[in-house]
Amino acid sequence: MKKNYQPLNEHIIVEPIEESEEVGGLIKPKQYETKTDKGTIVLSYEGCEVQKGAVVYFNQYAPCELHLEGQLYLVLKIEDIVVYEK
Repeated sequence: MKKNYQPLNEHIIVEPIEESEEVGGLIKPKQYETKTDKGTIVLSYEGCEVQKGAVVYFNQYAPCELHLEGQLYLVLKIEDIVVYEK
């Protein structure tokens, strides 16, 4: 991100990681696609235990979409994170 953004109130900004649309060599039809539940933290609030660059798994219905500088990001509350990779 070019500008300096800071999330408020225990929110984090995540760049979604899209999973492969192929299952066993077959492409899943659109009606069977699910929302992503995995992403990389781009921005976190001050004092957050999960830092920038960590890969997190979250409740797929929790995030709000945010378009900044032409790119899609997801806004999550810290309690929506289920697990993270150190």
